[in-house]
Amino acid sequence: MDEAEHQRQTDDAYRAVGRYVVEFSRLIFHIRFAVARRLTQPGDGPLLGEMALGEATADPIANAFFGMCRVTKELDADEQKVASKLRKDVKAAIKARNDVAHGDWWVGLALEGTETIHDPIVIRIHPDRSNGPVDLKELTAGELDGMSESLVQLRNLVVEFGEICLGPDEQTHLPAGVHVRDIFVIEGPKKSPKVVRKGPMAGSTDVVQYW
Repeated sequence: MDEAEHQRQTDDAYRAVGRYVVEFSRLIFHIRFAVARRLTQPGDGPLLGEMALGEATADPIANAFFGMCRVTKELDADEQKVASKLRKDVKAAIKARNDVAHGDWWVGLALEGTETIHDPIVIRIHPDRSNGPVDLKELTAGELDGMSESLVQLRNLVVEFGEICLGPDEQTHLPAGVHVRDIFVIEGPKKSPKVVRKGPMAGSTDVVQYW
């Protein structure tokens, strides 16, 4: 492998890691902003609420968000399942982000006699891990991009769920009085359910991409 090709593949791995970190940051921004907006008095803007949460880490921000959603909006049993599944998905995203952000990365290791580099490796050490302290993952740039796309999809679901529960901003696409069950349902097998936008009113409201 010549030097230029090695650099191209290495740069693509760096790009994919960076994109993932950015997409995760946007997920947590929207969760934090929804909480801040709900806690701020009319006319003040969300900055005061943002200041209270500005140095909080992702997990307590998510806990506050989903807790407030449950308290503010009276959720029925099916809606509680939607909230629980979204919270579980956010928790999994936080764990994955921690591995990406805090792990030891090995990127650009050349494979002898080939025109490709070794898949990027990330290693985390968990001293109390039951199956050994070393957690090693190999993640291709394509896999990292797939993780980023999953974050975008999760972000869209979580932000819209938050708008329903905590109150929309001025530019919302949602009708007044909408409930979680009107937009979201759980589908799929018990072991791997998914939150999907297939409620009775989902087809009559725009699908919004929250950047």
